[in-house]
Amino acid sequence: MTWLPNADTSLTVLTRYQYDTEAGFRNFLPAYGTVFATNAGYIPYSLNVSNPNYHHSTREQIAFGYIFEHSFNRAISVQQNLRYSQLHDNYKSLVYSTGGSATDTTLTRNQQREKIDDDDELGIDTQLKASFVTSSVNHTILVGLYLAEA
Repeated sequence: MTWLPNADTSLTVLTRYQYDTEAGFRNFLPAYGTVFATNAGYIPYSLNVSNPNYHHSTREQIAFGYIFEHSFNRAISVQQNLRYSQLHDNYKSLVYSTGGSATDTTLTRNQQREKIDDDDELGIDTQLKASFVTSSVNHTILVGLYLAEA
């Protein structure tokens, strides 16, 4: 949504919300069985080493921000961008852990769990721009400051 209070000023508000009931899975496979042959042949890349009855993966992402622009005159303008985001991630699965020789035909799996309750990020980018001409040369000077907090 963009608000234009006058010809020299604009404020654009940006938002995003995403909820994934199934955020995917991590499916690591060993080099032996995928890249290198074993006594049992090759492991199909489509093999999911996890267990559907154990697997759980959800993710919620929220973001809010704005772009503010103002021209003081034809030569000098300012722009500020702000973004705040938050992530909630809950994941558990079985992943490949060992198995690594041409004669080994057993994959060992371990539990992997990850829960991120509040992963907050804030970024602010402020820019001051000056555009001018000297003789036949066009110049643009851009000075900025970026602050981030995670």
